[in-house]
Amino acid sequence: MIRIFQAMVPLLPFYLVCVTLGLSLACMLTLFFPSCPAIVPALTTYDNWSTTILALSLVLFHVVRRLWESLCISVYSDTTMNLFHYVVGIIHYTILPLSIVCESRGFFNSRQGLVFSASEITPWQWFGVVLFLFCNREQHLISKEIAALRKAPDGLIFNYAHGICYGGWFDYVSCPHFLFEIGIYLSLWIVLPGAYAYQFLAIFVFVNQIFAGQITHRWYRRTFKAYPTSRKAVIPYIL
Repeated sequence: MIRIFQAMVPLLPFYLVCVTLGLSLACMLTLFFPSCPAIVPALTTYDNWSTTILALSLVLFHVVRRLWESLCISVYSDTTMNLFHYVVGIIHYTILPLSIVCESRGFFNSRQGLVFSASEITPWQWFGVVLFLFCNREQHLISKEIAALRKAPDGLIFNYAHGICYGGWFDYVSCPHFLFEIGIYLSLWIVLPGAYAYQFLAIFVFVNQIFAGQITHRWYRRTFKAYPTSRKAVIPYIL
């Protein structure tokens, strides 16, 4: 498996094609299915509105947390973002909540009250919530560590250069924030049992983060001659 990724990662066009196809499929499933009454009943996989409310609340928490980090914690260099990646990000966070709502039985059944009841959430789903919060916490701490490379102890920014983080998850992988991004979408998958449209969005995130992690890992190894050789890209000891 590792050899396969080592051969494929340099092919950036292949990576971009995977991103485009994955996001396009998720978008099609999210927007097309609700407009077809004949197939909506077969795809309304969440038996209660509580699951939908819980999942949407977790997504809102995650998005607000990322916004706060972007505005108040992260330190960005003067380089510009690729337009393709920017558009993909906008589309992704647009269809993420739609992919959840479009399969909710409670959403399409107007006779059902749109209320949340904790008793309707299974222990397995609560496990997904705990995993989701854990991954968000770890990703937040990692974001602070990365930002600290460009900040003095008093919080003032003193450079915009890239550096090497040490300690914690960085002792195992180059991109632990990508690892926990995968964990976040995996935990949402647990909260959304039997999800159909969402599973394609989650798979897109898994593939995207692994490819992006491999590209970033190789950049670090080329740029820093003393870069730790024991680190993997995204998944400790594996990839």
